[in-house]
Amino acid sequence: MLLHQKKTAYFAKANKIITIMKNIITLLALISILIAGCSSTETHDILTKNDKGINTTAHYNKDKIISLWGEPSSYESNDSEFGKDERYEYNGNLITFSENGNLNGFDIENTDFTITWGGVSIRVGDDVSIIQNIQNATIQNTPNGHFKVWIGDEFIGVSSSGGKITAISFSSSI
Repeated sequence: MLLHQKKTAYFAKANKIITIMKNIITLLALISILIAGCSSTETHDILTKNDKGINTTAHYNKDKIISLWGEPSSYESNDSEFGKDERYEYNGNLITFSENGNLNGFDIENTDFTITWGGVSIRVGDDVSIIQNIQNATIQNTPNGHFKVWIGDEFIGVSSSGGKITAISFSSSI
Protein backbone atom coordinates (compact mmCIF):
# COMPACT_ATOMS: atom_id res chain seq x y z
CA MET A 1 0.00 0.00 0.00
CA LEU A 2 2.82 2.43 0.80
CA LEU A 3 4.34 1.86 -2.66
CA HIS A 4 0.98 2.65 -4.29
CA GLN A 5 0.72 5.97 -2.35
CA LYS A 6 4.26 6.92 -3.39
CA LYS A 7 3.45 6.19 -7.06
CA THR A 8 0.24 8.21 -6.83
CA ALA A 9 2.08 11.16 -5.24
CA TYR A 10 4.84 10.90 -7.87
CA PHE A 11 2.34 10.96 -10.76
CA ALA A 12 0.45 13.88 -9.20
CA LYS A 13 3.70 15.88 -8.99
CA ALA A 14 4.63 14.88 -12.55
CA ASN A 15 1.22 16.06 -13.82
CA LYS A 16 1.66 19.40 -12.01
CA ILE A 17 5.11 19.84 -13.58
CA ILE A 18 3.73 19.00 -17.04
CA THR A 19 0.91 21.53 -16.56
CA ILE A 20 3.39 24.19 -15.45
CA MET A 21 5.64 23.46 -18.45
CA LYS A 22 2.67 23.70 -20.85
CA ASN A 23 1.74 27.07 -19.32
CA ILE A 24 5.34 28.30 -19.66
CA ILE A 25 5.51 27.21 -23.31
CA THR A 26 2.18 28.91 -24.03
CA LEU A 27 3.39 32.09 -22.32
CA LEU A 28 6.66 32.07 -24.30
CA ALA A 29 4.75 31.61 -27.54
CA LEU A 30 2.51 34.59 -26.70
CA ILE A 31 5.52 36.72 -25.81
CA SER A 32 7.16 35.81 -29.14
CA ILE A 33 4.03 36.82 -31.03
CA LEU A 34 3.84 40.13 -29.13
CA ILE A 35 7.51 40.88 -29.77
CA ALA A 36 7.12 40.13 -33.48
CA GLY A 37 4.03 42.34 -33.64
CA CYS A 38 5.72 45.23 -31.85
CA SER A 39 8.88 45.23 -33.95
CA SER A 40 10.09 48.70 -34.91
CA THR A 41 10.89 47.55 -38.44
CA GLU A 42 8.46 49.10 -40.84
CA THR A 43 6.69 46.51 -42.93
CA HIS A 44 4.29 48.81 -44.74
CA ASP A 45 5.15 50.34 -48.09
CA ILE A 46 7.67 53.10 -47.53
CA LEU A 47 7.92 54.29 -51.15
CA THR A 48 5.01 54.35 -53.59
CA LYS A 49 4.41 55.49 -57.15
CA ASN A 50 0.98 55.29 -58.75
CA ASP A 51 -0.31 53.48 -55.63
CA LYS A 52 2.24 50.67 -56.10
CA GLY A 53 4.75 50.46 -53.29
CA ILE A 54 7.83 48.78 -51.90
CA ASN A 55 8.91 48.26 -48.30
CA THR A 56 12.14 47.82 -46.38
CA THR A 57 11.70 44.12 -45.61
CA ALA A 58 11.03 42.55 -49.01
CA HIS A 59 13.48 41.76 -51.81
CA TYR A 60 13.03 43.22 -55.28
CA ASN A 61 14.52 42.43 -58.67
CA LYS A 62 14.48 44.39 -61.91
CA ASP A 63 11.39 42.62 -63.26
CA LYS A 64 9.43 43.34 -60.09
CA ILE A 65 10.42 47.02 -60.04
CA ILE A 66 9.51 47.45 -63.72
CA SER A 67 6.18 45.67 -63.17
CA LEU A 68 5.44 48.13 -60.34
CA TRP A 69 6.69 51.41 -61.79
CA GLY A 70 7.43 50.88 -65.50
CA GLU A 71 10.72 51.30 -67.33
CA PRO A 72 13.17 53.57 -65.50
CA SER A 73 14.79 56.59 -67.18
CA SER A 74 18.10 54.86 -66.46
CA TYR A 75 19.25 51.64 -64.85
CA GLU A 76 22.62 50.43 -63.58
CA SER A 77 23.60 47.09 -62.11
CA ASN A 78 26.88 46.12 -60.46
CA ASP A 79 28.05 43.04 -58.62
CA SER A 80 29.61 43.62 -55.22
CA GLU A 81 30.94 41.36 -52.51
CA PHE A 82 27.44 41.39 -50.97
CA GLY A 83 25.47 40.62 -54.16
CA LYS A 84 23.90 42.67 -56.91
CA ASP A 85 23.59 46.45 -56.44
CA GLU A 86 21.01 48.20 -58.60
CA ARG A 87 20.25 51.84 -59.29
CA TYR A 88 17.00 53.02 -60.88
CA GLU A 89 16.24 56.56 -61.96
CA TYR A 90 12.68 57.67 -62.58
CA ASN A 91 12.32 61.24 -63.84
CA GLY A 92 15.18 62.53 -61.67
CA ASN A 93 14.31 60.36 -58.65
CA LEU A 94 16.95 57.82 -57.62
CA ILE A 95 16.15 54.50 -55.93
CA THR A 96 18.92 52.04 -55.00
CA PHE A 97 18.90 48.40 -53.96
CA SER A 98 21.77 46.36 -52.57
CA GLU A 99 22.48 42.82 -51.44
CA ASN A 100 20.29 41.28 -54.13
CA GLY A 101 17.16 43.34 -53.79
CA ASN A 102 17.11 45.09 -50.42
CA LEU A 103 16.01 48.72 -50.53
CA ASN A 104 19.18 50.67 -49.85
CA GLY A 105 18.04 54.23 -50.34
CA PHE A 106 16.28 56.87 -52.37
CA ASP A 107 16.46 60.53 -53.31
CA ILE A 108 13.07 61.92 -54.30
CA GLU A 109 12.94 65.38 -55.86
CA ASN A 110 9.49 65.62 -57.42
CA THR A 111 5.89 64.55 -56.85
CA ASP A 112 6.18 61.20 -58.67
CA PHE A 113 6.69 59.27 -55.40
CA THR A 114 5.06 59.29 -51.97
CA ILE A 115 7.05 58.35 -48.87
CA THR A 116 5.28 56.87 -45.85
CA TRP A 117 7.21 57.36 -42.62
CA GLY A 118 5.77 56.83 -39.15
CA GLY A 119 2.25 56.45 -40.52
CA VAL A 120 2.33 59.73 -42.46
CA SER A 121 2.41 60.02 -46.25
CA ILE A 122 4.77 62.74 -47.46
CA ARG A 123 5.41 64.17 -50.92
CA VAL A 124 7.63 66.79 -52.41
CA GLY A 125 5.55 69.98 -52.41
CA ASP A 126 3.84 69.26 -49.08
CA ASP A 127 4.02 71.83 -46.32
CA VAL A 128 7.08 70.99 -44.23
CA SER A 129 4.96 71.12 -41.06
CA ILE A 130 3.58 67.68 -42.02
CA ILE A 131 6.66 66.08 -40.49
CA GLN A 132 5.35 67.09 -37.05
CA ASN A 133 2.59 64.46 -37.52
CA ILE A 134 5.01 61.56 -37.90
CA GLN A 135 4.46 59.04 -35.11
CA ASN A 136 7.29 57.96 -32.78
CA ALA A 137 9.73 60.29 -34.49
CA THR A 138 12.56 62.47 -33.30
CA ILE A 139 13.02 65.48 -35.55
CA GLN A 140 16.46 67.00 -35.85
CA ASN A 141 16.66 70.42 -37.47
CA THR A 142 19.85 70.87 -39.46
CA PRO A 143 21.01 74.05 -41.24
CA ASN A 144 19.32 75.58 -44.28
CA GLY A 145 15.85 74.03 -43.98
CA HIS A 146 16.99 70.43 -43.73
CA PHE A 147 15.54 67.96 -41.24
CA LYS A 148 16.38 64.44 -40.14
CA VAL A 149 13.27 62.56 -39.07
CA TRP A 150 14.39 59.62 -36.95
CA ILE A 151 12.39 56.52 -36.09
CA GLY A 152 14.62 54.15 -34.16
CA ASP A 153 17.98 53.94 -35.93
CA GLU A 154 16.64 54.92 -39.38
CA PHE A 155 15.88 58.39 -40.68
CA ILE A 156 14.63 60.21 -43.71
CA GLY A 157 16.17 63.49 -44.74
CA VAL A 158 13.72 66.23 -45.62
CA SER A 159 14.81 69.36 -47.46
CA SER A 160 12.59 72.41 -47.60
CA SER A 161 12.43 75.91 -48.97
CA GLY A 162 9.76 78.51 -48.34
CA GLY A 163 7.96 76.12 -46.00
CA LYS A 164 7.54 73.45 -48.71
CA ILE A 165 9.28 70.07 -48.98
CA THR A 166 11.72 70.09 -51.91
CA ALA A 167 13.37 66.68 -51.53
CA ILE A 168 13.16 63.52 -49.41
CA SER A 169 16.01 61.06 -48.98
CA PHE A 170 16.61 57.75 -47.23
CA SER A 171 19.68 55.60 -46.78
CA SER A 172 19.37 52.25 -45.02
CA SER A 173 21.42 51.74 -41.88
CA ILE A 174 22.01 48.12 -42.88
